[in-house]
Amino acid sequence: MVELDLSKEQVDIKKILLIGPEGVGKTHFLKTMPKPVYIFSTDKGYLTLAGEPGITVGLCMDEDRYKPHAYADFKQKFDALKKGGEYAWPDGKKEAYKTIAIDSLTFLSNYLYDHEARLANTIDKPGGFAVYGAVKSKLQDIVGQAVMLAPYVVCTALVETTKDDITGEIFFVPSMVGSMKNEVGAWFDGVFYMGVDKNPTTGEKTYKMLTVGDRRQKAKIRLPSGIGNAVSAVEVPDFGKLMEKIKQAQQKEEKKNG
Repeated sequence: MVELDLSKEQVDIKKILLIGPEGVGKTHFLKTMPKPVYIFSTDKGYLTLAGEPGITVGLCMDEDRYKPHAYADFKQKFDALKKGGEYAWPDGKKEAYKTIAIDSLTFLSNYLYDHEARLANTIDKPGGFAVYGAVKSKLQDIVGQAVMLAPYVVCTALVETTKDDITGEIFFVPSMVGSMKNEVGAWFDGVFYMGVDKNPTTGEKTYKMLTVGDRRQKAKIRLPSGIGNAVSAVEVPDFGKLMEKIKQAQQKEEKKNG
């Protein structure tokens, strides 16, 4: 057992989930994480990071869902990184990865579902509890074990809408296989809802990131309440600027509490 004196602990966010539609800066956010970064890419969104140093991409995609291999490819590399993996900088220096990213859980859950359905011979049939249960269990293990690969873990997910059967209210949730879309947020220290607006005057895009959402947009961040209120939204979706904002809020809270 480890005992901690919380008066000496600094706020940090180790496991992050980014939720949002395409084109809102989720993949772009990955390059702001501590480098080197290893990205498990399940689509070709990584191309937006072309030319960026300090990033390695492992591409895991299925060409034919009747012959799935993406999840097996992913798991093989994931297990290899558990035994140690380093990034080689242009100057020849080698360094352990500081961030592991999965871009995205949406597609990885689909690939894992096809993998499990093929094993159960139900690829064109309803999966049933066994298949959905295996998908949820394995994805949860992946997120939990990813902290063994690097200090920081970032996952992305597309967003979908779901409707409350009683009130008719529309909710925005991560796009995932099965019911885990309502539970996946609990696996992370921070769930950020990302979006983009257009300036009506200049036409320029303005990216935003909610750290504390409402009932419809279930963003959250595990911080002391005073700090959480201070960073309810981040104007620039950048990990360094987010942590700087949290640090400033923490210093104000400490000063207020004497």
